[in-house]
Amino acid sequence: MTEQQPRIGSVLRQPEQRSGGRRLPGPQSAAPAQAQVLNREQTLDGLRQAFAAELAQLEEEARERGLTAAREESAKALSQSQQRLSREWQDKQAALDKSLERQSRQVAELTRALEQQRETLLQAMEPVVARLGLSVATRLLGQQAHSTTLVAALATHAIEEYRLKAPLRIRVSSADHARLRSLLDDEHTLSAYQVDPAANVGACLIEHALGHLDAGLDTQMTALRQALLGDDRVAVG
Repeated sequence: MTEQQPRIGSVLRQPEQRSGGRRLPGPQSAAPAQAQVLNREQTLDGLRQAFAAELAQLEEEARERGLTAAREESAKALSQSQQRLSREWQDKQAALDKSLERQSRQVAELTRALEQQRETLLQAMEPVVARLGLSVATRLLGQQAHSTTLVAALATHAIEEYRLKAPLRIRVSSADHARLRSLLDDEHTLSAYQVDPAANVGACLIEHALGHLDAGLDTQMTALRQALLGDDRVAVG
């Protein structure tokens, strides 16, 4: 076969490209992209301007919510702290009250123990003090036993204490009667004293309308011994 030669005057054409083929950008392809970017920015600016107030309000509300939440959290933390401090103070106060109560009981127990010791000591010292007082009184009265003023004082005291009314007869020893007569000038007073031969020195027996009263020294010492010791086991010496 002979190779066909192109005819003279025919036009050579390139094969057509498929619809999905890639085309190289030409000088006019950048313009639509720039227009799209510009339109997008204008749209965003418009949206920003349209919703600027709403955005500001949303930001303010968000800030207020944040501040409110912060205040609530702070108040909650403060309340919890106050409650904790209150519980700690109550615990400390309760412990202090218990300690004071325990110390009060100890003081009360110590006071009772001291009072019991005092009572025991007083009871133990009572006979000693009583004997000492009785010894002193006996010594003092013994020194005055031969004094006429003692017999007269015993009689006067008994008459005043028991409110004895005249007529009275006061029976004394002969020695005491002699001393009374040597010291007293009042015959009316002396007439009440009579000698009792059986009476010892210091005896003083008062006879009155209702009976008689022994106001002598021995009787007074016996009463003193019973008052101090509660019995008559200690002899007068």
